[in-house]
This record gives sequence, structure tokens and C-alpha cells, in this order.
Amino acid sequence: MLKKSILWIFVIFISVQIFSFSSATAAQSNSTSKKVTEVVVEVVKKTRSVPKAKEATLFETCHKIVRKTAHFSEFMLLAIFVAALCRSYRFNMHVTLIISLLYPLLFAAADEFHQLFVDGRSGQITDVLIDFSGALTGTLAFVFCRFILLHIRRKKSS
Repeated sequence: MLKKSILWIFVIFISVQIFSFSSATAAQSNSTSKKVTEVVVEVVKKTRSVPKAKEATLFETCHKIVRKTAHFSEFMLLAIFVAALCRSYRFNMHVTLIISLLYPLLFAAADEFHQLFVDGRSGQITDVLIDFSGALTGTLAFVFCRFILLHIRRKKSS
């Protein structure tokens, strides 16, 4: 029961966190992602020689990557925890796969729709596709890890 409760907390927490990020105005969202981007750009500049004339281009490229990676990562985690939650209820793998892909997809679509009503934000179908790609990756990672664990258990028992 404790495992299920913890998984529910993670699924709810990530869902609320995604909604919270989406509720930020465009200015707030940009400010947050720009802080992360500044750190990334500094790391890149320390590891590579970047001409002064290319710094603005580097920042814009990194900023876009940071924002899209955030979308991908949030939904990858969401799918992993949804899949784990489904398995904790002993759903078969087909049902687990469907739910761990369908919930993030519907949540992503609803999230982008919600952004249509947030100051300066817009709903983007490309973001839904990025979110779903993250969910697909998370679901596949869950299945792969589960396969490896089952393989190890079988080897130990034989």
C-alpha cells in the first residue's frame, strides 16, 4: 500500500508541477528558462571557444533546447510513474502501456489548451508531440528496465 501511495504522490506532483509551469505567463516562463540557459551557455563557453559574434546565436539555440528538453523530460517522468503505478495495481502490460501513453497525451493536449488562456502563451501542437515523445521514451524505458529486472530474477532462480 505504501508503494502505491508514493507512486500516486509522484504522479500527482508531476502533473501539478506541469500545470504550474503552464500557468506561468510568457514573461515568467521565459525568465525561468533563461536562467537555466545562462548556466548551460556558460558551461558550453568553458568547454569550447565561442566567438563573441556567435554568443547570441548560441544563447537562442540553447534556450530553445532547454525549453523543449523540459517538456520532454517532464512527460518522460510522468509516463514512468504512471506505468509503475499501473503495475503496482497488477494491470497487465498492454493496459499499462495504453494508460502510460494515453494519460500523458491527454494531459499534454489539455495543458496546451490551457496555455491558450495564459497571458502571452499559446498552445502548440509541436509541444504536444514533444511531450508525447517524452512519454513514449519514458514508457519504453520502463518496459526495458522491467524486462532486464525480470531477466535477472529468472537467472537467479535457475
